[in-house]
Amino acid sequence: METINWALNFAVAMTFTLTVPNVPLLLVYPMFFTALSISIYSAISRGSFGILITSITIFLIDLVGYYKLLVL
Repeated sequence: METINWALNFAVAMTFTLTVPNVPLLLVYPMFFTALSISIYSAISRGSFGILITSITIFLIDLVGYYKLLVL
């Protein structure tokens, strides 16, 4: 799962790099959410509280950004 997480994060970074200033956020946000869900699962399975809290925090921040993208 962590290899898939790495690949998704790499894909997000490359998408940003290659498409700035017109990043396709409707494509990128779902990839963020998938990668963060994997991070949350991995943190729980490993018992890593620090990574768990960090991943949840970033997930919530991205959720607000995605909401704003869709609604505003």
